Amino acid sequence: GEGPHREKAREMMLSLKIWKVTEELAVDDALATRLYPAIRELEDVRFELRQSMERDAIVLRDALGVEPLDSDAVTRAVQTTKEHRRGYMRREFEKIDTILAMLTVEQQARFLLLEMEFEDDVRQFLRERRERRRGPSPAPAEFPQ
Repeated sequence: GEGPHREKAREMMLSLKIWKVTEELAVDDALATRLYPAIRELEDVRFELRQSMERDAIVLRDALGVEPLDSDAVTRAVQTTKEHRRGYMRREFEKIDTILAMLTVEQQARFLLLEMEFEDDVRQFLRERRERRRGPSPAPAEFPQ
């Protein structure tokens, strides 16, 4: 669910992203007034996608949990999940295109790089912060082959 801590974390991530975009793209005030709401809309779509995926995962698990397996129910769950993901991804690309249309070609390249690297950078930052407080965390387990 969306508790107060998750909402606060979401707002902090959005603020951090906007700050990073401002720095990396050298955004002036005129562009900022158009760009920041578009970034918020993009992040809102991504949040809705994550929530939809959580709901769809429950439906998929429920469909798979029936003995004997009801292939029609599983097929419906898979189709619904694919439709939801397609719709959210289409909306995500539309929001990204809206943002890119506001930017120079150099800013577009910088924005796309920032988008690719942002979540990994935040994860790394949080991991380093945790280690400073508690000492190093164990290395992540190998993914089973």
